[in-house]
Amino acid sequence: LKLAERLLQGPGKGWASRVFFSDNGSTGMEVALKMALRSFIVSSGLELSLAEKKALGVVGLRGSYHGDTIGAMDACEEGVYTCEWHEAKGYWFEPPTVAIRQGRVTVSLPSALSSLPSDQRTIEEFDTLSHVYDVEQRLESPLAEHYRRYLDKHMRTLQADDTRKLAALVLEPIVMGAGGMIFVDPLFQRIMVDVVRDPTLFPTPLSVIFDEVFVGLYRLGFESAGPLLGVNPDISVNAKILTGGVLPLATTLASDRIFSAFKSESKVDALLHGHSYTAHAVGCHVANATLDLVGRLVESDLWVGARSEWVPEEASATTRVWSFWDPEFITSISCLDIVDEAMALGTVLAIKFKDDDAGYASHSAQTLLQSLRLPLGNGSTSAAPGGAPFGVHHRTLGNVAYFMSSLNTPRATIEALEDRLWRLVSGVRHIDITLS
Repeated sequence: LKLAERLLQGPGKGWASRVFFSDNGSTGMEVALKMALRSFIVSSGLELSLAEKKALGVVGLRGSYHGDTIGAMDACEEGVYTCEWHEAKGYWFEPPTVAIRQGRVTVSLPSALSSLPSDQRTIEEFDTLSHVYDVEQRLESPLAEHYRRYLDKHMRTLQADDTRKLAALVLEPIVMGAGGMIFVDPLFQRIMVDVVRDPTLFPTPLSVIFDEVFVGLYRLGFESAGPLLGVNPDISVNAKILTGGVLPLATTLASDRIFSAFKSESKVDALLHGHSYTAHAVGCHVANATLDLVGRLVESDLWVGARSEWVPEEASATTRVWSFWDPEFITSISCLDIVDEAMALGTVLAIKFKDDDAGYASHSAQTLLQSLRLPLGNGSTSAAPGGAPFGVHHRTLGNVAYFMSSLNTPRATIEALEDRLWRLVSGVRHIDITLS
């Protein structure tokens, strides 16, 4: 109960009224999808056949990933994570993306957007990241109107398709993780939410689900994406940082409108979804301890110092995006010959390497960075506690490598990793992907 109350006053403040407990992010998303589908049916008042109910679909973004269970996979396109039973149920837009390229902050438009009749360029440049993430300021921009026309046109086409009714918008806000660390233009996601809540397009507004399993609870430097986007979801899911993987725990937050869809005198109308670890007492205690720790970190010298390196003085509180990674390091590494783009928010650093065979099947990032896993053997002390040499565990997604600090990694440790990364990649002109 204490954890639920804290989450409702934290990431759910101002919109959520209930918390459903489960055991992992994928399961939390299954719960979210069940909530959204039921809410659509109840709110619309439509008398749907069993076949029509099974055909209900979602809208999302290409490259999204919501977990490895069947329902969560069906909310994504066919891809490397799906299985033989996968049946994609919906439509997924190619998103515009944010990155630092050759030292410049850019928003890159996919071909579907850049080919529309417009004076918009394929790449838009911004002075700072804070300007990109000042969504409210950008809502009246020509690019925002470009996004609206594009989404309005395609949503009307989807609505006219009688083979599948759309019931929910499912987003990984700000960053799509497992799909390749794709930093989505927040303006595009904001306008997606606005469009699915437009009564002239959707007489029954689609429920909006924020999958914040990866990004939530300060992974990207902010508690939740809602204030940054300027809109709240109807349902959101948190997991990873709640217990840091120590114990299985996930939460699905829901608005009162969503909760009301399950109110009934009949038990069969309830959300009959349960797990052995649902609201596990020890897991909830660990999560409460985590929130205590995070609350102290937010005002710590470590965080204040990191924010001061990134945030312009004129930036508003809701647009102050920042990272534990040094901005000059990100700019410099983005200018290297072998780097296509780099990006950092909060704890996350992502580097996309140039590769003619780019994609998840590529081995370029893995090949280039494999020596990072080994500690340096030069006899020098390190920034780790006790000065012991350390290797670096990182993950590659094809030609993308990403690194995540913890929420309390000392600056000296991050600097040591930045130095090692720079020494490793700065002298490389071409990646030999021949694997031994």
